[in-house]
Amino acid sequence: MEQYYGLRELPSFDVTVHHGTTTDELTELLEASGNFFHYIGHVTDDGIRCTDGHLDVGTLQEVNVTAFLLNACSSYAQGTALVDRGSCGGIVTLSRVGNTVGTSIGHALSRLLRSGFSLRSSLSVVHRHFLTGYRYVVIGDGALTLCQSESGVLFTLGVESANSDTFEITSLAYPGQFSKPGTMDQLTVTESSTHYLSPGPLPTIEIST
Repeated sequence: MEQYYGLRELPSFDVTVHHGTTTDELTELLEASGNFFHYIGHVTDDGIRCTDGHLDVGTLQEVNVTAFLLNACSSYAQGTALVDRGSCGGIVTLSRVGNTVGTSIGHALSRLLRSGFSLRSSLSVVHRHFLTGYRYVVIGDGALTLCQSESGVLFTLGVESANSDTFEITSLAYPGQFSKPGTMDQLTVTESSTHYLSPGPLPTIEIST
């Protein structure tokens, strides 16, 4: 899955990948200390599928991963069990998830979390730009961040060609670890000295090629 998730593009993370884990191996991973647990696979009513059966997180005494993404069908119950046993928060699903959409959303969430977006803000961006038929939700502490933003205020940018010489830039500011609601923000791509309250949309600007 490394080629699909672009792990080489995530320098802020020290990433280890485990394939075909057993229930004992998955238990060890969840009980070990870690910042982020990203599961890609299958979840059923019996638990998280492993090579030798299913692991029901509800049977564990404690979990020491801070945050998680259970990128599998209907993973809400197992995600709730992770929070109940020690995780601060995570992203789960409430419905079936197709492989293509699941991979795209997982890749996007990983990049957003790497950039300093919180769990809640990351999912908000994904809901704006991906199919809404797949119901991903945040449980636990949605304000949790894994990395510090390089720019302070967090932005998403939309670029559209206005004509052959200019582009229209739309931007939306999101709250981050150090940019709480009420923070002042400004786009430096123009010479304007106007500042805006964050979070929220900024006026559309036009720039040359």
